[in-house]
Amino acid sequence: AISDALVAVANVTTVTLADVVYGACCLDDHRAKALGCDMMVHYGHSCLIPNDCAKLPTLYVFVTLPLDLNALVDAVNTTLLLNQEKIVRIALMGTIQFAPGIAKARNRFLSQFKDRVTIVVP
Repeated sequence: AISDALVAVANVTTVTLADVVYGACCLDDHRAKALGCDMMVHYGHSCLIPNDCAKLPTLYVFVTLPLDLNALVDAVNTTLLLNQEKIVRIALMGTIQFAPGIAKARNRFLSQFKDRVTIVVP
């Protein structure tokens, strides 16, 4: 769909790289250059290789993914908090795409469970 839109609007040829890399953040700029590409568009989290260090100019497009707060809160409540009298310490972690959801989850836990949880966001 993204490729089709670029072809239709910008009159370009696109190449989709789906090779194995160390992680979604890794650019395969060497392969793209070998394929004759002039530019890369990278979706998702990234280690943000500066354009002067990459083999090709790169446009980084950041995305966020939704977090089902109700399911998360229900699962934690069922697993850890139900019938507990002690304070539960919870570490909320995720990749950068979930950062907005993690912040909302922190606030939800603190408001809903008040003195029963301590939230750590590394």
